[in-house]
Amino acid sequence: MDTLLHVIESYGLWVVFFCVLLDQGGLPFPSYAPMIVTAALATDKHESLWPVLLVATLAALIADLAWFAGGRRFGNKLLRLMCRVSLSPDSCVGMTRNIYAKWGAPSLILAKYIPGFAAVSTTLAGESGTSWRRFIIYDGIGAALWAAGAIALGAMFHEAVEALLGQLEQLG
Repeated sequence: MDTLLHVIESYGLWVVFFCVLLDQGGLPFPSYAPMIVTAALATDKHESLWPVLLVATLAALIADLAWFAGGRRFGNKLLRLMCRVSLSPDSCVGMTRNIYAKWGAPSLILAKYIPGFAAVSTTLAGESGTSWRRFIIYDGIGAALWAAGAIALGAMFHEAVEALLGQLEQLG
């Protein structure tokens, strides 16, 4: 556990960046927990939480821009491939198209809170011809709100996170 804490204390922003990048890139990688722990440790040290928010938002935006560019380049082929590996491939594209058709780019603000909708909606935004500027604005707002949630949890419950890490250390 000391090694884990040392890594997060020394390289916390890098850990957050890569975890968020991999998670939002589509790999089953935890990103919320590292953001919470990094925010809790920063709160304990009375450090600013803005760098954690900026790094997490930037990483999410980079991953989403890759999906967006893929949607622009490969369009419906990429959407079908993504939905083929989803839990409900039949309704995947249809449901996402309906939501995006109804709300457009502003749906990207809440996309990260709907399981399976985030990557598909960013790809659909590229496929549907949403402008780069419009995409970055709405997706950036959504990424910042999503990251701010984890950071707020870490800041508010920093004592509980510290106690949990202590318990995990005792368990070995």
